[in-house]
Amino acid sequence: MRPPALSLPAEIVAEIFTKFVPNYPECPPLHGLHSPSLLGQIGGLWRAIAFSTPSLWRAVEIKVSKDDSLRVANILDILSIWLSRSGSGPLSIRLESPQPTKYITVNVDPIVDTIIRQSHRLEYLNIHIPLESLFTIEGAIDAHRCAMPLR
Repeated sequence: MRPPALSLPAEIVAEIFTKFVPNYPECPPLHGLHSPSLLGQIGGLWRAIAFSTPSLWRAVEIKVSKDDSLRVANILDILSIWLSRSGSGPLSIRLESPQPTKYITVNVDPIVDTIIRQSHRLEYLNIHIPLESLFTIEGAIDAHRCAMPLR
């Protein structure tokens, strides 16, 4: 016998899934609790529904730690998949990166570039990154002629 949760129409399951992630424009993390990627780990049916529900992927919080200097490429891969699942609607993105120290520097410029390529979709952008990376954003916004108000 099939469990009742698996008998629900996909639209109902997708609506339930939207209650799992934070309310837009609040951003769920790339992984862990409240990340839509967690829903894809339950089973094949839930994975198919979660991956094909763009509203689950329209917001994302990217926290880059000092230990992530070698993992920026991995974060980029996950972010690219996330953005493709989000469809073509508006986005809310939060990016946090540590300030560089004498011994540790994390280059978030590739992540910033990926975000800026979506500037036409950005509705909310909250960034806490090193000053050097802000220059990358400023140049990219000028290049894309993005009319995003900065606060």
